[in-house]
Amino acid sequence: MLKTDILERHFVPNITDDQLTRYSRWCVFFLGLVAIGISFASKAIIPLLVFAFTMRSAGPFAAFLLGLTWKGATKGAGITSIVLGSLAGFGWEIAGQPFGIMSIIFGSVVSVIVFVVTVWIEKAMGREQAPPAIPE
Repeated sequence: MLKTDILERHFVPNITDDQLTRYSRWCVFFLGLVAIGISFASKAIIPLLVFAFTMRSAGPFAAFLLGLTWKGATKGAGITSIVLGSLAGFGWEIAGQPFGIMSIIFGSVVSVIVFVVTVWIEKAMGREQAPPAIPE
């Protein structure tokens, strides 16, 4: 399934590859400006690097791990776990990492739980599984 197929089904109908490329470039440009602004506002580089790693890793953790190894995984489970795992990691970081649990751990656990629950729900709804990442 092409990237545009996923976007058409879930987010934006009738988007072309050129539009998707332009949108992606604008998103990268905007997020780059936000990152530059954050770096100018903060002098603590290590906490910023840890936060960046959390945002890059917590949400996609389950989609990468389970999406590659679980034959019954669904497309919606990957997308849902990335979004909710990232939001959970971000929220946990903003909350000050309660109970001494690092935000990357919390976000990754939420990502795994959301992935598994979404697969179960989508299978019960009769949704098709994602094509295997590793051909047999």
